[in-house]
Amino acid sequence: AHWLRSFGATVVSGLDSLVINSAGQPVVTGTSGASQAVVAAFDALGNPLAVLYPGTSALSLAAGRNGEVYAVGGGTGFLAIKYGPAFNELWRTTATASGTALRATVDATANLVMTGSFNVPSSGGGFGATVVTYNWRTVQLNTAGATLGSADFGYPHFTMGQPAALALGMDGSVLVTGRSAEPMTNTSGAVGYGQSMTTLKYTGAGVLAGTHYVSTSSSGADVEVAGDGGVHVVGEGNLLTGAPAPLLHF
Repeated sequence: AHWLRSFGATVVSGLDSLVINSAGQPVVTGTSGASQAVVAAFDALGNPLAVLYPGTSALSLAAGRNGEVYAVGGGTGFLAIKYGPAFNELWRTTATASGTALRATVDATANLVMTGSFNVPSSGGGFGATVVTYNWRTVQLNTAGATLGSADFGYPHFTMGQPAALALGMDGSVLVTGRSAEPMTNTSGAVGYGQSMTTLKYTGAGVLAGTHYVSTSSSGADVEVAGDGGVHVVGEGNLLTGAPAPLLHF
């Protein structure tokens, strides 16, 4: 290693995100021993530039094209914080009334796109009880923090999961992968749901253009744009069935 630096409290329970801003400076976020987020920035030689305490829980980062960095998270709504090139806070907003933003990126028009989950009441899957489950939500904000659009995905069923990764297609589309409940029909014709790797494609206007399930995988793990304009998606293996981790190309 050319250099090694530490940041945050003496006890840090985890690193949540790393981005490189347009000036080539690494910016990281983690969770302190007090379960509060820490955002730290360094120059290319490892000299500290800023250590920020946003006053919230774990965050994920996204880098803009003009030196800005976004931190997203929440708990009681999709929280987004925008930092300028000097790591001063420009604004923060809670874009939704509930849920947590888990991943974010910046599109070609400098808008922030974030995806995460929010709680919805569930029927309990036939067990006669109302429980809380997760559905997916993807939100787009402009450079001033105003909401441009929002799209939800999911079913009122207790097997829903959360999105794990987000990427932008070359055509301006938004790709999200993670764990959700795949609708399944048994031999008697009854519809149920099973946890599956799920990948969604939205158009640049936020319209759902495609849904793909892999029932042998319990969750999508990451999505990246391929050189041919398509995307690669990798999922988790299934410990219960022994199925290997899948790698898909769309």
